[in-house]
Amino acid sequence: KNLAKGQYTKRLPHPSHYLTVPALAFLYTIIKMATTSFEVGVTTLTNVTALSNIALDVRDMAVNLKAGNLLAAQRVYTQGANSVIYDIFGRETLDKLTLKSMGQAGGDEWIDNPSFTFQMLGLSSVQDSAEEAITKHANYADYYISTLLNDQLTAGNAAAAQASTILTVHMNAMHKLWDGFIDCTLVQKGYNPEEDQTGKINPKRKYDEFIALYVGAGQTLGPSWEGFLLYALAQA
Repeated sequence: KNLAKGQYTKRLPHPSHYLTVPALAFLYTIIKMATTSFEVGVTTLTNVTALSNIALDVRDMAVNLKAGNLLAAQRVYTQGANSVIYDIFGRETLDKLTLKSMGQAGGDEWIDNPSFTFQMLGLSSVQDSAEEAITKHANYADYYISTLLNDQLTAGNAAAAQASTILTVHMNAMHKLWDGFIDCTLVQKGYNPEEDQTGKINPKRKYDEFIALYVGAGQTLGPSWEGFLLYALAQA
């Protein structure tokens, strides 16, 4: 009884008292879906499963190239196969994230990323400015991999899948780290990401996306260390 107001209050029962077993299982599934667990012992704070599945595109490219299915490997690279894209409402779309689009992202999105700028300057002539270097070489990863995939010799195109990891996925992962760092500095200055309805400033999400691109779906522990992205290369 609430003596101050002269009212009776009733304590609600524990959820397990009024939720059925299937409902509890569904609730647990929803909570679990909010994160991504990797076999290497890492669980992210947000769900980055779709992004981590880009590793399976690298795998499918490698399998098709090894089997001599060049056209199939080209389709995986240009059209995507495993990494679904969701709309702003969280609904799955018909589009897929592609390694090709990731290889072309630099020119528009990474102009302020020092790692990307440094790499562009390394590809340029000494007299080029940073802006000129990015204009000339922003799509270097896609250009190199597309050239390999158009090589009719198996010895030439076999490297395209691993090049997708070393060039494209690596630089995208580095960009996520940089974005996370920038977001952290904004939070330190008082910005509250929980109040941002757009989700554009979210350091937890950016670092989780780095993990997704570093480890990738399908990564196993030793002794095989089977995987397709940067973690697997680090264990080779």
